[in-house]
Amino acid sequence: MLVFIAFLGLLISFIAHILLLFKINLPSNNLSIALSIGLVISFSARLFSTKNLRQEDNWFLDSSIKNICPYKLKVWTIIIVAYGVVIAVVNLIGMFSKLSPFMTEADYTIALRKLFIAVFSLLSSCYMFEVMLNLCFRILKKHQYNESQIHC
Repeated sequence: MLVFIAFLGLLISFIAHILLLFKINLPSNNLSIALSIGLVISFSARLFSTKNLRQEDNWFLDSSIKNICPYKLKVWTIIIVAYGVVIAVVNLIGMFSKLSPFMTEADYTIALRKLFIAVFSLLSSCYMFEVMLNLCFRILKKHQYNESQIHC
């Protein structure tokens, strides 16, 4: 269930990001708030549900999942997270370049669009990281279950 929620958040944030790149207007404020709340819920639920699987008190990259994560998933996570961070930085720089005391309404619209492109690209990065962690903990749980069945 957590993997589905994280993947749904990734999909929605990525689609919103792409739509904003094509200058399609969205209710960006409400959507970004909903996605942020969903991310906090997903993160909290993962922390609670993986408490017995984690070897350390590390919330993110616990040593128990270090060698479990499939290589392709690691690569896609790195690509999407790097893309999200780079696009966010580029758009935030572009947004700040539009800010001035003499802003026109067009400048305001462009700056706001750049802000939300940055927000949704960062949310995509965070959700991709959550997808990876949830899948890795799910694989770990399956491995531990299979090992317990062998020892019985």
